[in-house]
Amino acid sequence: MQPIEIVVIVGAVLVVLGVFGGYIYKKKTGKAGCSGCDECCSGCSGCSCTTKKTVKGEANKK
Repeated sequence: MQPIEIVVIVGAVLVVLGVFGGYIYKKKTGKAGCSGCDECCSGCSGCSCTTKKTVKGEANKK
């Protein structure tokens, strides 16, 4: 194995670990999920909310 191959493999592993590490960090800090969860929860598949809320008295539509 040549040194350039080792560098490419190590770089690819670092990228994969960075992506998973970033996802875990966001999940632990509560920043993962859809961006609308701060104001309301429409129950999207990526949402980390557990309850549905309303905004300005309007019910969420599904």
